[in-house]
Amino acid sequence: MIKKFEAFKFEQTEKPKRDELYLFIMFEGGDADTEHPVHHKFKGIKFSEYEQHLDEINKVIDDYKKLDKILDINSAKFCEEYDEVEEKYGKDIAHLFEETPNDPQDDYQNKCYISRLTLVGYDQEGNKHESYV
Repeated sequence: MIKKFEAFKFEQTEKPKRDELYLFIMFEGGDADTEHPVHHKFKGIKFSEYEQHLDEINKVIDDYKKLDKILDINSAKFCEEYDEVEEKYGKDIAHLFEETPNDPQDDYQNKCYISRLTLVGYDQEGNKHESYV
């Protein structure tokens, strides 16, 4: 016999996001067998004021696009070691490389790759807006 529940106990796990801006990075491993989402919050940048911070936003997006090439095995910019990334691209990109999840499909020997970058904003009412980059 299946037990029926008369009530479920819900707990708040997340507060509404209002007037915030994020870069959503989807890392994947294997042949897209595993997904590792990362949300980079733009601290000090409100969604309602993002146009006044385009240089800062584009800098972060450009850094992740560089990282995308570094992680792409078919790219001429492909690197496998932190020291090589630091030497060629500097400490900031090397830090992003270091923070990239390792691929569980490859016994964690190699880094995952980036499959998608999305700029995500929450307006003052908490509505979600997306822009693919």
